[in-house]
Amino acid sequence: MQVRDCVIGPMGSKQQRMAARGAHIAAAALIAVYVAAPASCSRGVSKHYRAGETLYVLAERGLALREAPGTDAKVRAAVSRGASVVVESVPFFQRARREGTMRGYWVAVRVDGRRGYLFDAFLCRVPPYRAGEGRDAFLTRAFGAHTTEERENDETTTVERRYAGGVRVVITRSGIDCVEKVEYLVPAIRIETAFLLFRPLLSGLGSIDAFPDRTQVLDLSNDRDGSEQLNIVVRTDGEEVRGIEFMPDGIAYTCAIARHGDGVRVEECFND
Repeated sequence: MQVRDCVIGPMGSKQQRMAARGAHIAAAALIAVYVAAPASCSRGVSKHYRAGETLYVLAERGLALREAPGTDAKVRAAVSRGASVVVESVPFFQRARREGTMRGYWVAVRVDGRRGYLFDAFLCRVPPYRAGEGRDAFLTRAFGAHTTEERENDETTTVERRYAGGVRVVITRSGIDCVEKVEYLVPAIRIETAFLLFRPLLSGLGSIDAFPDRTQVLDLSNDRDGSEQLNIVVRTDGEEVRGIEFMPDGIAYTCAIARHGDGVRVEECFND
């Protein structure tokens, strides 16, 4: 009789069985939270890269290949702009870091037989712009062949080019308020990387050295009176930059870079 009173399981009371079941459900919930939580730490890393994938260096002055994640780690080699690297692994338990004005992740890569870490805000799936290269030549080299669709109405002509991987370029010409607007829509890219990739193509951004992470006014004048200025308006969500507008004084031109779905939309407008 005493032995039967000590049994907890199918032979126990209804209350005992319900209590045991509740304990199992609670334990399962704890395990689910423990397993799922780290996945959120790697958002923006694992969904963008695969082991064995080739990436290209966009940094103007190249990058330092580090022995470990972080700018304080020992440098193993210098990697020049345009060089290709192969992703070896993506740190799973990693949150976005800030290096200077850029937010990104440290990724293990292989370069010319050497293994090390690079900061991925300066890496891209497509190679960077080459000096003297035209817009169309760069887009074809970066994204491959495209199809073209042209639409017209009384006031506007729109040319849309569709490239592989969902990349689109839309050119709109109008005689109303914007003579020409060019939009680049690129999926699966962060705003910092898109800024580096498209900066050489954008007329008003050639003199900007670093990715802007705050609203500011830059002096672009080469003479002493400092008459030309570039107004930069930055929209943020916490520490993440969501959009940037570039508005030069005295020039009928505006440019904007903003998050668009899981990618980025880059727009420049030449006004009359």
